[in-house]
Amino acid sequence: MTLEEVKSAALELPMEEQEALVMSILRNLEAPNNSEIDLAWAKEGQSRLQAYRDGRLKAVDGPESIARVRKKLDEKIQASSSG
Repeated sequence: MTLEEVKSAALELPMEEQEALVMSILRNLEAPNNSEIDLAWAKEGQSRLQAYRDGRLKAVDGPESIARVRKKLDEKIQASSSG
């Protein structure tokens, strides 16, 4: 099917289906290449594991990690509110 045939067929669709088609195409165009992302995360995971094994990285449990992030966010919010 040529591009012109696809466009012509798409314009014959009901408006709702045209919108769905456009959204589907946009999502596809915006989607990053998952294999690149997966590879980057795999490398990051290996790096973190090696750092932990070498003693350069300390393990922190989930609740403590969340508490730290919340504290930092609260500090940023406070700083932006007072400044």
